[in-house]
Amino acid sequence: MIDGFNRFLLLLLGLVLAGAGALGLAAGEGAFDDLDSPATLYDDARAEVVADPDLWYAVVLGVSGLVLAFALLWLFKQFASRPGGPHLSTVTVAADRRGRTTLEPVAVAQAMENDLETVDGVRSARVRIRSMGQEPAMRVRLTVDRAADPDRVLGDAEHALQRGAQSLSASDVAARIRIDFAGRDESRVV
Repeated sequence: MIDGFNRFLLLLLGLVLAGAGALGLAAGEGAFDDLDSPATLYDDARAEVVADPDLWYAVVLGVSGLVLAFALLWLFKQFASRPGGPHLSTVTVAADRRGRTTLEPVAVAQAMENDLETVDGVRSARVRIRSMGQEPAMRVRLTVDRAADPDRVLGDAEHALQRGAQSLSASDVAARIRIDFAGRDESRVV
């Protein structure tokens, strides 16, 4: 969300500045016949706007207020967001009158990785959560020993994934598991 907001503000600022620059270049080249020369425009503005302090202060305060409002909005969006890429929703595990307990998807993925690495034959595990909800979806990549039985590893991995589903109060987990055998170049999707 914040990346899209920053892109929108930068695009808007770029368009406004490009438009102002194009108008200035066109006016300097005489593209607007009804427009006076820049020196005449400056003299007129100095005589009319600067000479009238009430109008001058109103213009300065209005522009400053607009710039300040955009700056505060942008600053709020920066601090209200979390770093990183697009975020999955935070899961509320428990809520009552004293407060609520929330769980970040990254913490769930790390806990599942640690749990999967305790399975016999698994050297390393990588879990990427794709979606959260009633049935979380994830991709799991396991690096196992060459001598490991893939069926046994899958059976043990299913138990670890079920424990992860229980921690999220979900009935089941949709997982795509990829098994890489250490020391081999081939991998196998099961």
